[in-house]
Parts: sequence; structure tokens; C-alpha cells
Amino acid sequence: MEDRTVRQAVARAIDTEELIDRALGGYGQQPGGLVPEIYEDFHYEPPADEAYAFAPERANQMLDEAGYEQGPDGVRRTPDGEPLEFSLTARSSEEFHVRTADYIVGWLGDIGIEVTKDMVSDNEMDEKTTGGEYDLAISGYGTNPDPDYVLSMQTCDALPTSEGSGRTSAFYCNPEFDDLYRQQLAEMDTEQRAEIVKDAQAMVYRDVPSYVLTYQQTLEAYRSDRWTGFPRQPEGDGVIMEQSGYWGFAGASPVEGGGGGGLPTGAWVAIGVVALAALAGGGTVLMRRKASADDRE
Repeated sequence: MEDRTVRQAVARAIDTEELIDRALGGYGQQPGGLVPEIYEDFHYEPPADEAYAFAPERANQMLDEAGYEQGPDGVRRTPDGEPLEFSLTARSSEEFHVRTADYIVGWLGDIGIEVTKDMVSDNEMDEKTTGGEYDLAISGYGTNPDPDYVLSMQTCDALPTSEGSGRTSAFYCNPEFDDLYRQQLAEMDTEQRAEIVKDAQAMVYRDVPSYVLTYQQTLEAYRSDRWTGFPRQPEGDGVIMEQSGYWGFAGASPVEGGGGGGLPTGAWVAIGVVALAALAGGGTVLMRRKASADDRE
């Protein structure tokens, strides 16, 4: 999907509020940049006039102005006359993928893009996304408290190679982004670094190699009459289990005199460290036309 206008139109055709309500049972947050909102120092929130809010009318207008005319069958054609048809690859084993795929097929159909589902196993998913053998794919990713790792996944150095190396399946490579990545890596002032990190996320958000669908919220519970002192990541309202490291359990200790007859629990809703894909858990939608062997080398 080489035309950024098409990628932006796809993002505007997806109703993330509906996905949170229907596919996640309400346990999700509206997405922004690659860094989830719970890491507030580095989180990028797009300006209201630039955010990909659900706007199928605007998506249709963008495609009309870019020359993607609708044919008599309702499917748009490229300026070269090819039908705007994509396959959507997703994991058949994950309920979120199954539900989300159905919604995306319908939403994109409403703007004249024909989408067929390609539900695959986990192994097939890995092979197709790392090999570039997909048009659209529902994926996921994880974030650390420090944003360096998730940003590094967007650099040209992370591109898959014919030898099987590489760390990203979005196939994004923008030298301007790489410059920002190197700047934030060298910046020692936290506030200045945060601004560079946000600028880098804004660039990815604009280019839409992938689109974050939601920041998924995680339900966790523990026996508060038995255990206490679980460190959370980040501190305060963060998660216990889905951390980078083992600190969530290492700091816990038994409650003195605990173990009475009752079953009281402590529970909370925390923002998970993964995001979903129509791009990233949360989720993401990856957007790419099937690549040839030459493209991947």
C-alpha cells in the first residue's frame, strides 16, 4: 500500500471506539502514538485536527480527490485501473483478531475498498508478516518504560533481510525518522528527549505504516489477604505481570498473619504494555502490499 493517502483513509475508516466496546468489552483506551498513554512523559497525542478519528465521509473524500474512482461494483479503482482490493491477515486463534477482522472488512467496504480475510495460525502469521506476504495484517507489539526500543523498531536498520534478520514487519524506512531516533538516543535532557520522541511518533503517525487500534487495558487480581507490595510498572497504576523484567513479583511479600478464611482480593484495571494492530494486547494494523523477493533484499 504505497500511497500514504490510502493508508490515511484506511485509518479514518476504522471506528476504534466501536472496537474497544465490542472487541475488548470496554477495556481499552483510544490510541495515539506508539507509546501508550500510561507512559505519559513520552506519549504522543495527535492534535484534534490531525487525529484519525472515525470519519468515513472524509476517507471517501480523500480517495475521490486522489483519483480512486468507484466502479459499478462499488469497488474503487487505482488511477491505473486496478481494483482496490486487499487481503487482511489475522490470527485465527485470537478472539480479538477474529472480531476485529470482521469489523475492518465492513468498514473498508463502506469506503470502496474490498477486503478478504486471511485467518491463519500463529506460525503462518509470523512467516507472512516477516516475509512481507500480506496487504493488511492485525498484529501487536510491546513497549518498555523507555521508548527507545519501540522507536528502534521503526528504523531502516530494523527492516527484514533476505537472510532472515530484522525486527519489524511494518517495512517502514524513513531517513528523517532515523535522524530523530538518533537524536533522542543521544539527548541527555529528559524533557528535550521527550519532545524528540514525540516528534518521531508524529512522523510515524502521519506516514501510517501501521495504525494503533487501541491501548488494551489488563485486568489483574491478587489475594490481598496473602500478598502485598507488588511493584507496578510504571509506578502507581501500572501492571504487575506484563512488565519488562520480573520486578512485579520480586518485590512482593506475604502479609503478616495472612491466610485467614476469607477470599478478599485486590483488583485493578491497568493499561497493558501492548497495543493492537490494524496496524498493535492492544492492537495494530500493518499496511503493506505484498512484496516481491527483490523488495525484501
